[in-house]
Amino acid sequence: MISNDLLKLIQIPGQLLTALGLWPLKQPSATYRLRTSLTFATITLLATCLTINALYRITDFLQLSKSLYLLISVSLSIMKITVLLLKEDALFVILELLNKPSFLSYLPKYSQHLQGTYRAFRIFTPVYIGHVIVFLILLCIFPSLEGKRLPLDFPFFNYGPYYYPFYAFEVFGTAVSALANVSMDVFTLVLISISTVQLRILNNKLVDTDRHSNVYVSETDVNYVELSTVKYLSECCIHFSDIENFATLTEKFVSTIIFFQLGASVVAICNSCIMILSVEAFSTQSIAIIIYLNSMFAELGMYCYFGNELYLQSMEIHQSCYFSKWYDRGSAVKKILFILMERTKRPLQMKGCNFIALSATTFVSILKWSYSYFTLLRNTMQESN
Repeated sequence: MISNDLLKLIQIPGQLLTALGLWPLKQPSATYRLRTSLTFATITLLATCLTINALYRITDFLQLSKSLYLLISVSLSIMKITVLLLKEDALFVILELLNKPSFLSYLPKYSQHLQGTYRAFRIFTPVYIGHVIVFLILLCIFPSLEGKRLPLDFPFFNYGPYYYPFYAFEVFGTAVSALANVSMDVFTLVLISISTVQLRILNNKLVDTDRHSNVYVSETDVNYVELSTVKYLSECCIHFSDIENFATLTEKFVSTIIFFQLGASVVAICNSCIMILSVEAFSTQSIAIIIYLNSMFAELGMYCYFGNELYLQSMEIHQSCYFSKWYDRGSAVKKILFILMERTKRPLQMKGCNFIALSATTFVSILKWSYSYFTLLRNTMQESN
């Protein structure tokens, strides 16, 4: 049984994914399968329509940008859902690892780390969803405010009997796609955060080695203190092995998601900036694009932030071992600490397709790439005009 604290953390994105029928179940009902199919079919159909529209406007760069800026996000949603559905067995294995005794035994003593992460997600998730809701509202109303036909202009459905059904489909499909994208983002970040929280607990355990191994032992009982410390540090080594295994499986599960998310962020940010230049200032559409751009920055920033925290906490194990008062212990204790320090020389990281790591450096690099791409496209547009 997973700890209630860990379960609460997973339930934040789990409830959203369940509402969409995307949360993997070992024995889903027929109704749940139907909900899954409806969600996937809606997003896929919207992506197909956006692709056809982009191909239709491929000779007009500005109109093509308008089609692409949502097509990128919708395509990302499909990719993330596909990964979740194809790798559901791997996800069950990852969730089972949360039952490891090493993950649960010290949670009550260091609960502040998990509670802090839980509070962060309780704040971040509604704000993220709020951005998406405001964007969807503006997307719905800007055609009527600015005299346009559809939120996303489709020449085939701007007039005629299919206008209102297609208008409703655009809004509904975009909402489902956005909610699926948000849910998968939060779930991916929760999995990364669990590894980070466990590393924080392990670092605290190593620093507090003297306190935990000396609780019921007198100062004169040197041999027993030594044996007790060896046993305690052996448990810390097991804890690190479990964390490493959990982080490795998590990386395999989210690797494709990270890779395409980082790549798509470059194109989406650049494309949104191009669109801002092409619309009227302070119009409803420009505000919607700015909110969309802010969401992309937040999405990219949170991925890189949580990935960077995992890296920093894994690097801190060396320092925690050093502060464990090893100088008061014998050779057996020093040997275990040395082995643990050697094992942690390679820090834990989340990488996209084993190519690019989530870090603060990656965040800055992507912003630079986006700006370079934006400058190139803007110059190309000016020359063509």
